[in-house]
Formats: sequence, C-alpha cells, structure tokens
Amino acid sequence: MGKPLRSVLVSAGCFILGAAFMLVILAWAVERAGRVVLLQFANTHLSGLIGRSISCSDAGVSLWKRSLHFSGVRVKDPRFFSRDETLAVDRITVTLDIPGPRAAAVSPGRVTVEHPVLTLNADTWGAGTPRRTVLERIPAVDLREVRISRGELLLRIGAETLPVLTDATLTADNSFLTGGADRPHVTLRVSGRIPSDQPGSVSLSLRIDEAGPAAEFSGELYASNIPIAYFYNAFNPVSETTVVAGTLQVRSTISCTNGWLTMANVVTLERLLVRTEQKKLYGIPAEQVTGFFAANDVPFELTVSGPLDSLRFNVSSAASQVLRKALSDRIRDATTLQRVSDSLGRAIGNRLEADIEKFLYPKKSSGDSASR
Repeated sequence: MGKPLRSVLVSAGCFILGAAFMLVILAWAVERAGRVVLLQFANTHLSGLIGRSISCSDAGVSLWKRSLHFSGVRVKDPRFFSRDETLAVDRITVTLDIPGPRAAAVSPGRVTVEHPVLTLNADTWGAGTPRRTVLERIPAVDLREVRISRGELLLRIGAETLPVLTDATLTADNSFLTGGADRPHVTLRVSGRIPSDQPGSVSLSLRIDEAGPAAEFSGELYASNIPIAYFYNAFNPVSETTVVAGTLQVRSTISCTNGWLTMANVVTLERLLVRTEQKKLYGIPAEQVTGFFAANDVPFELTVSGPLDSLRFNVSSAASQVLRKALSDRIRDATTLQRVSDSLGRAIGNRLEADIEKFLYPKKSSGDSASR
C-alpha cells in the first residue's frame, strides 16, 4: 500500500503544481492583455465618455490585488472653472468589489488618486463648462471610497503660476453611490497647506445628503494663517497699494438646503501691514486706515448666501463692523457711530461686492453691463 499511496500523492502534487503554474501563466496573460485593453480604453473611449481629451502613459491589471491602475494621466483643458486648465495625475488605482455568485456585476469599490496637479487659469475664470454636464456623462456606479493624496492646486495669472494649495488630501466615503433615497450620505474631508514663507492651512468637512440643483449638505471650514500678501500681491502686481504682512483666520459654518447656501464666516485680520502711495483708501485718509490695521487684530462676521450659481457676499455688513471699531475712538456717540459706520460700510461694501461678483461670475457681470 505504501508505494501506490506515494504514487497518488506524487501525482496529486504534480497536478497541483501544474495547475498553479497554469494559473500563474493565465494571470500573466490576463494582466498583459488587460494592460493593452485599459490603455486603449483610457486613450480613446474614455475621452468620448466624459467629453475631455485624456491621455495615459501606462495602465495595468492586478488579479491578486483585484485592482486596475492608470499612470501618467493627463486631461487637456478639463474646464472645471476656467479655459486652458490642465490636470495631471501620477497614478489612479481602482480597487474592485468582486461580488458573490448571486450578486450583480463587478463595481469599483475604492479609487485612490496619487499626486493630482490641477492648474486653473485666472485670466479666463468663469469660462469653464458647468461641472454637472461632465458628471452627467459618467454612468452611475457604486463607489464606496475616494482617496486623494499629495494633491496640488495651482493658479496661472498671466505668465506666472501661483501655488495655491499643496500636500492636499481628500477623503470621500459613500461617494457616487447608486440606490435612490435610501443611499447613505457622503462624508467629505479635505485638507491642505498654503505654500508661502509662513505656510497656512485649510481644512473642510462636509456631510452631503443630496447633490445636484437641490443640493443638501452641511459642514465646517477652517483656514488658519492665510498669508494675505501672498495672494493680494499676486493678483495686483502693479499697484499703488501693496500688502507687506498680515494673516487671515477663518472659521465657517456651512449649510445648504434645496440648493440655497448659507455660510456664516467669522474672520480675523491679524496685523495687516499695508503700504500705499494713495492719499485716501475708500474715501478715508490712508494713514488712518493703514495705522488701524497695523495696530489691531480685526475680527468681523461675513455672511455668504444664495443659490450655488449666484452667491452673494454681504461685505457691507462686514465693512460696517470694521468701521465701528476703527472709528470708536473718534466718534463717542453710539447712534452717530452706527449711522456713519453703516453709511461708509455700504459705500465700501457695494464696491467690493461688485468686484467679487465680477471675479466669480464674469459672464453674468458682462451680461448685466450689456443690458444696462
């Protein structure tokens, strides 16, 4: 019995080794073929799917990790917010959820995006295609997680490129899930660093219950040590007024119901040092304005509200709050102080609100001007 049993065991072992070898060869062949298919899909069909020119330098399939990956991804002019944008991604990995025998088809369970770099164009801001038209081209999928690491956001201003956000991370759970009204809410967390001599930071957390025109979401935004000079001087390279130093702190509570956003912001300007050749700033002697901001940390509340495609910044109220503090040493009567602060605040705020609207919604502003 010993020899026959040994022969059976040897034969079984050889069969198992042979089967394993065949599986390895099959997996290698599938992965080789998968690379060709994925590259062809990414460089031809995907562009037509989302309506943007996409190129990919490499792709692959891993049966053992149950994943797909795309490397060296480039999207030409994605037009999220402006024309002539660029998006480059080092690597995108899609981990697949393999269903049981009774379940539906394979679906992407997790997407990991490594080192995406998005460059926006300040000169054509507002000329991008509405983002929902791009999303409408993408079929509904069950996607549990999205992870972005080492993200960068750049802003091209004329011939210069300004880094706005680096080391950005994004985590989105239950994103793009199908399933109708009973689908779980999306949890979104974003953080990043503002690169300057004294780096600032930004963090955002959102709970999204509904996307689209009838959006429902809520959350909080924190921005600390935002370098004002870094941004102001980049947008105003040739100006009689320059910002030398100063930081911005922002704490925001965000709520959106049926597409109407309400954003309550508590803002503090810390030791804002301004140099100017002008005699007056917004109708006030320049020395008084620059001296006040240089000597004080200035807190105020700024409310942003309205439909998502036409937000209104209540700068008049914020300017009035700042003016009340600035003029309190000169105007002792509370009623007079309130009246003067509100009057000046409206004059200053109206101008700033018009500038903000022109920057955020240039098409709307030009249309309003033409109609007038």
